[in-house]
Formats: sequence, C-alpha cells, structure tokens
Amino acid sequence: MRLWFNRLFLNLPLLACLLVCSCNNENTTGVSEEEMSAYKSAMTLKNGDGDKKALALKDFISVINQRTDAPKSHLEVGLLYLDPAVGDPDPFSAIYHFKKYLDYVPDPKSDQARRVQGQIKRAKLVVTAQLPGDPYQTKGDSSLHLEELKRLRDENQQLRARLQQLTNRTEEFTLQDTPAEPSRPQVRTYKVRSGDTLFKIASSVYGDPSRWREIYEANRAPRRNENPMRNENDLKPGQELFIP
Repeated sequence: MRLWFNRLFLNLPLLACLLVCSCNNENTTGVSEEEMSAYKSAMTLKNGDGDKKALALKDFISVINQRTDAPKSHLEVGLLYLDPAVGDPDPFSAIYHFKKYLDYVPDPKSDQARRVQGQIKRAKLVVTAQLPGDPYQTKGDSSLHLEELKRLRDENQQLRARLQQLTNRTEEFTLQDTPAEPSRPQVRTYKVRSGDTLFKIASSVYGDPSRWREIYEANRAPRRNENPMRNENDLKPGQELFIP
C-alpha cells in the first residue's frame, strides 16, 4: 500500500501536466488551420493595437504548437515578431518562422515566396541595425586592415539606410497572390454551397476570413423576403446572403 502511494505521489506532476494539456489543446483532427478557434481569434486581433497584436501572436503560436502543418500561422508570427507595436523586434525568431512558411510553398520562385524572402532580408537588416555603432573596433588588434574596416563600416551604414527605407514603406503585405480587387457594386449576394461557413465565405468574397462577422451582422437583421440568420452557423445550401 505504501509503495502504491509513493508511486502515485511521484506521478502527480505528470498527471497534472497531461490534464492541463488536454484542457488547453483543441482537437485538430480533420480541422483546417483556418477553422481553428485560436487562428480565427488571432486573425481578428492582429490588426488592433499593440496589446491586441500581442494576443494575436500568442494565439498564432498556439496554433503552431497544436498542429504539424500551420504555414499561415508561421507567416503571421514572423510578421508580428518584426512589428514594433508588439515590442522590440525579434528578427531571429522572425527568420525562423518565415523559413518554416517557405517549407510549405511549392514554388520557391512564386510571387508569394519572393515576398517572404524579402521579409527575411528585412529581418537580417534589423539584425544589422541592432549592432553597435562601430562593431568592428579591434582595440589594437591589427588582424584586420584599415581598408577592410572602412568597407565594413560603410556597408553597415548602407544597410541601416536600407532598413529605414523599408520601415517607412506603407505598402501592405498580403498573404495571397491576388490581383487588385476591382470595385464592387453597392449590393451583391452570395448563394451558400454545401460545406460553406461564414469564415470560408469571407475568405472567398473578401480575401480576408477575419471579416466573417460583417456578413453575419448584415444578414441577422430582418429584410424583405428573407429570413434573418439566427446564429453564425445558420446556413443552408441555396440560401442567399447579402454581402456588404
């Protein structure tokens, strides 16, 4: 009896850990990355202020920890690690997640792959900018020639200037290789297909799954000849939705 009690006592930390993990992890079997609740939450928060972006970073990392294939979360995490609104940039972590995303890109020469490779270059420039003002001082060590020292210092200044140009750019970084969205009419509808969700519909019509709530809010109010949605899952094949 005493031996059994000792074994139980020694295994309590392991049992507690397993219990916490089972409570915190979402069942991802048969669920796409975009359909995970943590991913949906992160997509909604990522465009907010610094605190909301920090929460988005936490949710994206949660998705990565729960699945083996989370390329979009890796990309978003890389971008957030370079976002000064979240905190001091972490270029090394950003590079790691950008490279993990590229592992899932079938064509390394595609526009999307080139954009992510550009983000990796940007992260490397951040690393360079974080170096001391004169990282090449040798304090009496003559192993480096003066000409080489000058060349390295000049290169460092050029990289700093290039980083400043990239930081000042306001062009939005998009996740998909999509052409510029044409102007849409004031009123349009979408016919629901089998397997559709508001998340998928928002991704299809807007290119941004986080805008699903706009569609829900537009269709929950009573309108002529249509039944309002009772909840976000109240979708039937053939049903016409108003797209704001």
